[in-house]
Amino acid sequence: MSKLPQVGGTRLLRALTRAGFREVHRKGSHVMVVHRNDPTRIAVVPVHKGKTLPPGTMRAVLKGAAMTVEARGEGVQRALGELISCPICSGTWIAAALVYGLNLFPGPGRILVTIMGAIGMGEVLHALTEQLSWSATLARKQVGKSS
Repeated sequence: MSKLPQVGGTRLLRALTRAGFREVHRKGSHVMVVHRNDPTRIAVVPVHKGKTLPPGTMRAVLKGAAMTVEARGEGVQRALGELISCPICSGTWIAAALVYGLNLFPGPGRILVTIMGAIGMGEVLHALTEQLSWSATLARKQVGKSS
């Protein structure tokens, strides 16, 4: 696992803003940000003056923001790190493995593809309900502000 940078909440908030996030809510020292183009990318950043974020907190914020840390190293090590950490590349590798698996082991391959398809549909339904929930919450807040 790569080492995360030691930064404070204010600096991380500035970096997220440059990456396309905007502040939607602030309560005490915690700031909720949402990506402008993808409202499912939500992160809560604790902003405590003069304190750096612990690695676990930093990891949780980056996970909520759906951001990854760049691969490190040089040559083959960096290439392998990028292939493994890139969601598009890993999707391609998984698809290739499924195709070869279906050709080499048709029975178990079909079962695996069926299970993965059901899980995928569950994820899509979950994402849709999350989107509707966040949209409804945002709409209620906007209606409450306009009255």
